[in-house]
Formats: sequence, C-alpha cells, structure tokens
Amino acid sequence: MAAVLLALDFAWLLAPVFAQPAPEFEIVSVVTRSEDGTVKSTFHRGEFVFVEVKIRRKDGYYYYYYAEQSFLVLVSARMGSPPVQYGIGGFRGSLEQGEEITAAPGFQIPRYAPTGTMSIKVMVWTNWAAYGGYPVATPVTVTITVV
Repeated sequence: MAAVLLALDFAWLLAPVFAQPAPEFEIVSVVTRSEDGTVKSTFHRGEFVFVEVKIRRKDGYYYYYYAEQSFLVLVSARMGSPPVQYGIGGFRGSLEQGEEITAAPGFQIPRYAPTGTMSIKVMVWTNWAAYGGYPVATPVTVTITVV
C-alpha cells in the first residue's frame, strides 16, 4: 500500500513536458538612408549607407514564452558573381514579446567597389554563429545602386 501511495505522489514527474517554442522575430521594414537621414537608393563610392531596420518580436502565443530575448542583426552588402562582400554592419539588442525596435547599422562603400547594383541582406540571429547562434527571422534583401 505504501508503494502505491509513493508512486501517486511522484506521478506528476511523469507528466509530458512540451518544448517551448523558439523566439521568433520579424523584419518589419528596411530602408536605406544617407548620412543626413534622407531615404536614398543611389550612393557614390566612399559614401556611408545606413540601413534602417525595424524588428518586431512576434512569438509568445503560447502559455510559456521567453520574457526577454536578445538578438543580433547583421547587414551584409555584396556585389558581383560570385558575390564579394563590400560592407557589413550589425547591432545587438533584446526585446520582450510584442515589442519593436528600430536601429540603423551602417557601413561605408569602399572607394574601390565596382559600380552597379549592390544587394543588402538583413538577417536576425540569436547570436554569432561561432557561439551557437541561429536565425530567428526570415532574411530580407534590398538593393541600392552604386555610382
């Protein structure tokens, strides 16, 4: 009888445990701007490009969710085939469920960069890949013209 009571006391340990969903972010908008904040899509070699990114935390539709989750936004500017990277920028932050943030990492277009169309890919990761980071948003790509 004691064994049955003991087993009932610990029955809750056998209850199923469900994995908590990974945090999810959404890239709401991406706009390229000049040094003075003007929206711009054509840049000269040597100019700075600021990539204004609005990010929203969109998980938390479950009973359990991460109270605050840090993230890493990376901006990679490439041209050519195969693609050559001519600029990179990034920032770190953290958001609670439902919050948004807008930031503008920037990079300078090298003076030796070719002219033409430059693709700028915006990515949101949990951390640097070298530290186990993984993507938590669908990447967005925009283009600018380099003259």
